[in-house]
Amino acid sequence: MSNKTTKNAGIGAVGFLAAALISAGFAAYLVAMLVRDQGLKREPTKTVLVAARNVSAGNKLTAIDVRAIQIAESQVPPDAVTAPAELFGPKGDKTAVASTGMVQGDFIIRSRIADSAHGTAMAARVTPGFRAIAVTVDAAIARSRLVFPGARVDIVGTFRNMSSSSSFSRVLVENVQVLSLEDQTDVETYQSNKGKGEKNNDAVVTVEVTPEQSEIVALAAREGKLDIMLRNAGDQVATKTVGAQTEQLLKAKQFAKDDMSPQAKAASEPPRRETSRRHGKPDGHRPDVATKSDAPRIESNGGGAIEVLGGKK
Repeated sequence: MSNKTTKNAGIGAVGFLAAALISAGFAAYLVAMLVRDQGLKREPTKTVLVAARNVSAGNKLTAIDVRAIQIAESQVPPDAVTAPAELFGPKGDKTAVASTGMVQGDFIIRSRIADSAHGTAMAARVTPGFRAIAVTVDAAIARSRLVFPGARVDIVGTFRNMSSSSSFSRVLVENVQVLSLEDQTDVETYQSNKGKGEKNNDAVVTVEVTPEQSEIVALAAREGKLDIMLRNAGDQVATKTVGAQTEQLLKAKQFAKDDMSPQAKAASEPPRRETSRRHGKPDGHRPDVATKSDAPRIESNGGGAIEVLGGKK
């Protein structure tokens, strides 16, 4: 009796297990059919960039600061950067700067990347130990296309001497780099925008200077007028000038005449009327009229002064 009962119990347990397996399989089948019928599929993923390490605000992002991961599309934050080219440009020629601090694993969000032409990004373009200062110049300098981002320039200041009612100019700062012209910071973009949005009023040029040079430029901007001169990027020779004064402008015309060649002088002089013996006009020397050799003449003595030399006695 006991053995028969045990045997029946074992058969019952096996039957219950088989029924359970069949039920589980049938349930799985029903779920699969339900998923298929409702068109439910695995959610697609998308590539996003995250910070590979901690990044402080104001620092440039480099390739080692970011990494790409795959996450479900529904988990991608709005405005997330999805490709390295958005940060560094197709050719790696673009600068990306973090406008806020980021910790490792943070999503790279476009709104947290500074504009390459302003604010934090502009600060990142300044060489450590230098300063960026804005110089207001005549719009003709911008329209001339002589000044562009990356150019090397000299800054000239022109001032009014109130005591003598004269003006003078001098080279104040030499061989400094242009960081931006108006809102243009890239020379290729600047060239492609030629003629677009150019203004007729003053233009703003941002240059990189030392702290000492910034003091000179700031004072000169308030005391006079600044102009910018383009120089060859490879020209490292310091300017050796003493400045220019109004008095020199009055002498410049005479200096130019004295430096002319004899042929140029002859061409610039009005033609002289020749006397003719056939008409009975005398051509001899009159003692009461000064000849050309007797007339006073003005010459440069070579030292920057004008000397009046008298005629022959």
